Amino acid sequence: MAKNPTHKAIKFSSLERDYGAHFFRDALSRYLVQLSNPDMSSRQIERKAITLEVPFNTVPTFQRIKFSTPDPYAKDEPQSQDSRAIRYCYRITQVRVVFTLPERLAATILPPNIRPPTHLAHVEWFSAFKSQPERHRLMYKVTRVIKNGDHWASIIPVNNIRRSVHLL
Repeated sequence: MAKNPTHKAIKFSSLERDYGAHFFRDALSRYLVQLSNPDMSSRQIERKAITLEVPFNTVPTFQRIKFSTPDPYAKDEPQSQDSRAIRYCYRITQVRVVFTLPERLAATILPPNIRPPTHLAHVEWFSAFKSQPERHRLMYKVTRVIKNGDHWASIIPVNNIRRSVHLL
């Protein structure tokens, strides 16, 4: 990741309108509640996130992520049960925006002992891989996950992103 953001301050409304990061504030609220309270259930996180006031409305954003992760499906490595099982551990997302939380702003809403990851991403989720590819195409079919009529989106650390993929 670059040391300096591409844009120093993009408003949440611009992230939703121009970047397609719908419900950015809601996803950020859920992420901050979960980061502060890792033992909470998803229902408790949802309830608490609704009441969380995020005291800022801009974040610095980045335009590129550079991957240096080795390919788990590389042909030069022998296929093992572990390497075949990798597809069951990963989920496909569409990255809408990569950003960072300025330390001084994060300190206003997070406990002093918790530091958020430096780089975060707002992502939209796709369905999990099925156990077998489609019979006629030998490809896996994935679809966007819809929750309450909207695309399921969340904030994740950029370190959790393993690689880019092309979807047809």
